[in-house]
Amino acid sequence: MKRRILPMIMAVIMIMSIIQVPAWAADGDDPMETADSNELTDIGGGEPEARDGNNVAQIGDTGYPTLQAAIDAAGDGQTVKLLENITESVTIAEGKDFVLELNGKTLSGGTASKKPALRNNGTVVIQDTVSGGMIRRDDHDVAGYYVIDNQGTMTIESGSVYNNTGIAPSGASLIRNGGEKTAKLTINGGDIKQDGFIVVKNDDHGDLTINGGTFTATGSDAVNTISAVQNWAQATITGGTFNGAIWTSVWSNDLPDSKTIIDGEDVKVNGKIVMEKYSAGLTKVPALEIKNGTFDVIWSVDQNVKENVTVTGGSFTSDSVEPYLADGVSLIANSDGTYSVDELDASNAAAEIGGQYYGTLTEAWSAALSQGTATITLLKDLSGQGVLDLNSAEANITVDLNGHDIGFGSNGCFQMQLGDLTLNGSGEVYEENPYYGPIKIFGNDTNDTADA
Repeated sequence: MKRRILPMIMAVIMIMSIIQVPAWAADGDDPMETADSNELTDIGGGEPEARDGNNVAQIGDTGYPTLQAAIDAAGDGQTVKLLENITESVTIAEGKDFVLELNGKTLSGGTASKKPALRNNGTVVIQDTVSGGMIRRDDHDVAGYYVIDNQGTMTIESGSVYNNTGIAPSGASLIRNGGEKTAKLTINGGDIKQDGFIVVKNDDHGDLTINGGTFTATGSDAVNTISAVQNWAQATITGGTFNGAIWTSVWSNDLPDSKTIIDGEDVKVNGKIVMEKYSAGLTKVPALEIKNGTFDVIWSVDQNVKENVTVTGGSFTSDSVEPYLADGVSLIANSDGTYSVDELDASNAAAEIGGQYYGTLTEAWSAALSQGTATITLLKDLSGQGVLDLNSAEANITVDLNGHDIGFGSNGCFQMQLGDLTLNGSGEVYEENPYYGPIKIFGNDTNDTADA
């Protein structure tokens, strides 16, 4: 078992190497556990809350005084409906197969020591057709425990899951899938949030599929990275919005390689991509495939697993994805300043030189410099451009705007030190954030020329 919070300062890594929190999600049986819930005082939060004899759940027309009683009575395919906001820790036994309807109500696990609000060993679908329904615990800046611990087959269709456990690097994952045995978790929707620690941990033997929902992990800082999804087994993401890290790792040679596949036009990731091995001596490796989605991310990929990151598609806010591109695809600049990954052709190229297409103006500029004398023809409007440096007395570069505009981002410009630059054709060269100007000419002992 593991819980990782990414240290970003080497001194912290040295000091905390034994607790580089490989994402221990508050499993007190783990000898490496750092969030030991035994330190909590059990205030009875896991016991059913009295409701003056009123039923808190029902199956059909039959009411039950506790949710656990209703779960125990549920037959295959039946729906257990929550009728009241309750404080109770419940367990679904192996062999059970039913639907849990939150019905706009809240199931809270309270602060009971080492008890999730919901542990599943059977098969269950969780839904909230009314809206406002939630499963939570009431931990506040303490190690706490899981809200949902799935060791069977679970589908989350809707509803909310929330907790506020710990201040990194201590804490407990909001949802754990697997860790004890083979478990399958599918999330199709819902608002799933944790303040301060991991949202979804796909533990050993876990099979995770996310098709939708919003996943929010707060608390990342200069030292700790909080995961929206932390995968130690097999995970596939085809939809959903993720505010936090997508983390893929391995920790034991006795377990299979881990793999995360992200492939869906509705996937949105805002945070960080983390890839690493828990220790350098491992022969098992993590892998990441990105085929589609929208990414505003920082990359944190260890050199020893870099070759296991493969990007064949998607939209990115920066060109930092370029080192991870698969063979046969290119980084393509979009007119809005973002970048796409796709096969390059005349329909999506940013520029061309003598019939050779280039996905970005930077790439075309480098090719022109290597040729010495060349004409770059712009094929689309471009924004967010960086510095295009001209520093060779033999260089003679022409940029044909071809009816398109070039917008330079902060500190970006045509920077002339040596050589000749000619701008022609209709179009505009401008600064998006006015600074010194879109063309900078530096004096030296050799003549520079810029024609427009």
